[in-house]
Amino acid sequence: MPHRYSDLWRSVAQALLGAPEFTPAEVAAEAGVDLQQARRLWRALGFPAVPDDDRVFTRTDVAMLRAAAGLLEQEVAEPEVLLQLTRVTGQALARVAEAQVAAAADRLGDLLRAADTAEYVDENNTSKWCRLSRESFAVGALARFNNNHRFLHPKARKVASGLGLEAVCHNPFMNNVAQLVECVHATHDAIRLIEELVEDGPAETMAPVRPKSGQGAGAVEVPPRDSLPPL
Repeated sequence: MPHRYSDLWRSVAQALLGAPEFTPAEVAAEAGVDLQQARRLWRALGFPAVPDDDRVFTRTDVAMLRAAAGLLEQEVAEPEVLLQLTRVTGQALARVAEAQVAAAADRLGDLLRAADTAEYVDENNTSKWCRLSRESFAVGALARFNNNHRFLHPKARKVASGLGLEAVCHNPFMNNVAQLVECVHATHDAIRLIEELVEDGPAETMAPVRPKSGQGAGAVEVPPRDSLPPL
């Protein structure tokens, strides 16, 4: 079922946006925009970093970059103002996307329940088990790798390939390898984020806060040691 829905979403995306055919450098060149400026606009929209050799951009992306370049050439907006407007647009679209994801998740939940996701109890374990389309399913690093391997940093992909991890993998002993691949991806993604912050400069994202008195409540899972009976 996941493959069927992936194909459906891919068809809808291509119908709306066109077929992906450009790398980041190619789409910027086609639109006549500096690649670094294009990357700043993409980051402001909230897009993930795209490897240099991935062809994920369409003719629609070319048109959007040309429109942005036109605003700058006609001096309708300063570069920083355009970047701020792009960031606001990205945040608004993110809220629309969240609503769409929530609606899709509700629909998927209905489909999964209709597919009879069967719970059962094993006589050697007190926890419930569950079956879906296979005898069992797992969550964790290996499951995340199977679902998102296309979005890994190129160096994380190289590590996965060197250690023999390929999607889709159901070998539970490869979960530790998947965890290592995630660590490599997270490290390089953190470096990318830091570089972006250094390049763009700090942005004012928090409203001023004035400390004042108030009341609060707290709870702990375990009672304090001095309240326990002596051993």
